[in-house]
Amino acid sequence: LSPDGDYLMPWVRLHAVKDYLDMVEILDKFKRLKLNFNLVPVLLDCIIDYAEHGMHDIHSRLTVTPVDMLSDDAKLFIINNFFDANYQSMIFPQEEYSRLYHKIQSNPDAGINIFTDQEYSDLMALFNLAWFDPVHRTKYPEIKKLYKKGHGYTLDDRIRIIELQREIMRQIIPAYKKYLDKGRIEITTSPYYHPIL
Repeated sequence: LSPDGDYLMPWVRLHAVKDYLDMVEILDKFKRLKLNFNLVPVLLDCIIDYAEHGMHDIHSRLTVTPVDMLSDDAKLFIINNFFDANYQSMIFPQEEYSRLYHKIQSNPDAGINIFTDQEYSDLMALFNLAWFDPVHRTKYPEIKKLYKKGHGYTLDDRIRIIELQREIMRQIIPAYKKYLDKGRIEITTSPYYHPIL
C-alpha cells in the first residue's frame, strides 16, 4: 500500500473489468462447457476492497482528482503510467488516446507541459475506458457512450468511469458463486500466505 493507504498497482482493478466477469459468463454461450478457476484469497480481498469498501490504487485516485490539483509529480506519473495498455487492441482504436500516445512518443523529453489540462483529463479517462472488456460496452450503454465520447472528458466523467468499474467488480464474486452452485465450474484456492520453503 502507498503512504495514503491506496494500492500501489492497478492490476486487480483493471483485469477485473477486462477479464474476471466475462471469463465465467462465457459459460452462457457454451452450455456443455465446464471450467476450473483458481481464486486466491488475496485476489478476492482486493476485489472486495474495491467493490465494497471504496478502495483506490494510485491510478484510480489520480483519475478522480481534479486536474488543477495534480502536482508535477502526479503529472509525470500519469505520463509514465497511463499508456500501460496494449497499443493495437486498447490504445490505437481510440483516436484521441492514440494521438496522445504518439505525441509523447514523438517528444519523449518534453516534460509535463506536453499536455494541456484537458489532455491530462482525457488521458486518465481513456486509459481506464480502454481496460473495460468490449462486452461491457454492449451491456452498459453508459460505458459505450463514454467510450464513444472520445475526448473532452470531465472530472464527473472520470469519477463515473471508476464507479462503473466498481459496479462490474461487485458482480464478480456472486457470478462465480452462481456458476459454482449450478455445477458449471470448480474452484480451487491457495493459502493466503504461502509457506516459506
